[in-house]
Amino acid sequence: MQSNRSTWTPGIVTGLLAMFTLAVAGAFALANVASADNERVLRAVRFAPHASLTSPRSGPAIYAAQLFGPDERRNGFGHPASAFWWVVHEHTRDSKHPWRRVCEGDTVGQLSAREGTASVPIVGLNESNDLLLVADAGDPSRIAERMIEFGLASAERTLSVANPSIPEQARACAGTSPRYSEYSREQGARVEVYGCFSNGALRACPTGPVRIALGAPTLATFLDRRREAVTDDYRFVAGVVIAALLMAGAVAFRDHANALRVLRQSGGRG
Repeated sequence: MQSNRSTWTPGIVTGLLAMFTLAVAGAFALANVASADNERVLRAVRFAPHASLTSPRSGPAIYAAQLFGPDERRNGFGHPASAFWWVVHEHTRDSKHPWRRVCEGDTVGQLSAREGTASVPIVGLNESNDLLLVADAGDPSRIAERMIEFGLASAERTLSVANPSIPEQARACAGTSPRYSEYSREQGARVEVYGCFSNGALRACPTGPVRIALGAPTLATFLDRRREAVTDDYRFVAGVVIAALLMAGAVAFRDHANALRVLRQSGGRG
């Protein structure tokens, strides 16, 4: 009686290798598309030169400075603040997602950056509706041409509609059991600003994947979030590849087992 010949023929092996290769190539192509915007932002800010307000340079650069707003500015808790961003969440009956964001807003206008005796206005941070707070974005892949990274929320409390220090827009959008959160920076807070110096001011750059970004106390967290977004895309790739390999392996094992069963039923002749 002839021994059972292996059903793993060169054609099957070649087919499996082609399937694996296509799965890996397709997954990485998908990740490259998904992470392209974040990678462009990451490269633009990471490789930007550092400059000083006392000796600014042309083109995109990172400036370390102290942040100041109008002297009379107060945040939602009545404390002096250079700038702040607020969010109102409403309580829901969903146990998995008990809080739903209902509105948000910012007070980031009329800012200036100071370094030693140099003081220049920051222009273009809030001149359009595409400003994004990345500290509470939830999805780190979100990007915009203008971004602020203020870190974790500085305070949270139940919203009192009668409290006049809370922004009027926040009081107006309050729903059921609202919670007011705020991301605030004091006058003179240390920050880094990515932007372009022109006509005596730090401005949004004319072009680029990100035109202006402000990070407190540095842009390190901002960059970490961009890296996190890119990493998440490639984690997704790894999952797709592993799933494809498992599925291909299961199909190959099933076909191999079926072929052996047929050989046994036919008396082992091949």
